[in-house]
Amino acid sequence: MVSQIEEAFMFLLDNVIYKDILSVEHLLIKEGQTTSLFGPSGCGKTTLLRLLCGLISPTAGQVLYKEQNMEELDLVLHRKKVIMMPQISHAFPGNLRDNLNIGASFQERPNFTDAQLDNMLEQVSIKDKNLEDNPELFSGGEKQRLALARILLLEPEVILLDEPSAALDAQIEETIMGLLNAYKKQHQMTYVLVTHSEKIANAYSEVIVYMDDGRISRIEEKTS
Repeated sequence: MVSQIEEAFMFLLDNVIYKDILSVEHLLIKEGQTTSLFGPSGCGKTTLLRLLCGLISPTAGQVLYKEQNMEELDLVLHRKKVIMMPQISHAFPGNLRDNLNIGASFQERPNFTDAQLDNMLEQVSIKDKNLEDNPELFSGGEKQRLALARILLLEPEVILLDEPSAALDAQIEETIMGLLNAYKKQHQMTYVLVTHSEKIANAYSEVIVYMDDGRISRIEEKTS
């Protein structure tokens, strides 16, 4: 039974084991915060993210999403609420409008209006592009912002970010994280961020989960 203190959570991991890759005794991820998973490559960060998204199931233990065991959820529906943004983003064939609407197509929703698309492009600082432009010609940073725009248009409850700017230079990385942070404050979003950068974790997180060898070594809650 979830304690009174833990009522307003997005995820709760209780004695979770995944093969020989991950072992998490207890982890609470709160609503409306950015929780960073920080640690060296191969320490289980991305595996934990995949558990939250329902792409894999724990070998033992349970993962709760808003007090419901994820084993009992419709995971197709869950992945409409909890969307994962990959490390490297690609453009799909078609123009910019097609690319922005592809998430709506996957979710069998109506396409967004051009006004909605233009507004989102402004929010992610892609202001000099036309909806007829070919995004395959965009820079790496523009493609990453395009991927972010596709996700934000779908208005998920949680965004899982698997090192969303690791392949980009430091200036673009700061831009991407700044955009995410501004959107979070405006819309009370919940982010779970996988990062190998302690600087990024410290700058943009309320909670940092330090991981090593598939386990949580410590959790640091930052005070404002």
